[in-house]
Amino acid sequence: MKHLPLSALFVLALTPLPALAAPAPAPAANEMELHIEARGSVSADYAIVKRKLAAVKRGRPAAEAALTAQIAEKKAQLLKLRIPAAAVTVAEPSFREGVEEGEFPGAMYARVAMEKPVGVADPDEEDEPVIEAADGAEAAMEAAKAAGAAATSAAKKVAKKRKLPYWSGSADYTVRLDDIRLYPAVLEVVGGGFRPTDDGTDFRFNAPDTVHARALADALATAKAEAELHAKALGAHIVRIARVSNRETPITMPEVAAFIVQMDQRKNAWRLVATHSASVAVDYVIAPN
Repeated sequence: MKHLPLSALFVLALTPLPALAAPAPAPAANEMELHIEARGSVSADYAIVKRKLAAVKRGRPAAEAALTAQIAEKKAQLLKLRIPAAAVTVAEPSFREGVEEGEFPGAMYARVAMEKPVGVADPDEEDEPVIEAADGAEAAMEAAKAAGAAATSAAKKVAKKRKLPYWSGSADYTVRLDDIRLYPAVLEVVGGGFRPTDDGTDFRFNAPDTVHARALADALATAKAEAELHAKALGAHIVRIARVSNRETPITMPEVAAFIVQMDQRKNAWRLVATHSASVAVDYVIAPN
């Protein structure tokens, strides 16, 4: 067994013990405790969506033209959602001769995803924005389609003259989404589907250092509002707070049912990772009015 040296024991003996917190006063005869548990949350302020464009054509010029057309079409589709071109950042494209095994189907899938119609979130939900195409969106879309048609036509003409080797091109791009309510509609454009997690999306907060404090404040405000409802129903009022804890609140059956419904409506599942939450348990002391 390891023993402390005598000098250390002497120091411990002289060190004053920390003061114990005084227990909360017991409720008076006409008072009672009211235990409330609540959650608070803060939604992300914006999102950074990361995706990749891919094109495979015979000959590098055709691959470059096809990728350029895809970039133009992508920006045009996002402009229809009122996401400005400045919010879309495209990295320097890379090209190489040949196609790795399994890459061609992926490139084709990326192309098909680009041609899917732009969808919007359920308009019956009050918090969903009304999306109207921005000025110039239709013209940009037509120009993008023309560029795509020209690239396809040029590729076919070259391919007829000589069988050039396949070239593959790709470019990473990011979309800064300041209105995260548009996220489901953006997914329809960039691809990825509706699922709770998305490795290509980073939900961010403008003041990350204060996120937990804000969620906690929201939880405390929710707890107080709930306590006031209980007190009013009992013909009483809040006298004081006896204790506060950050214990996680249990999941209720209505919350389980709501979660199942939310997961069933996959377009809303992303909100689970776009929100920071905090839990509190507060014991109030109430007394009759």
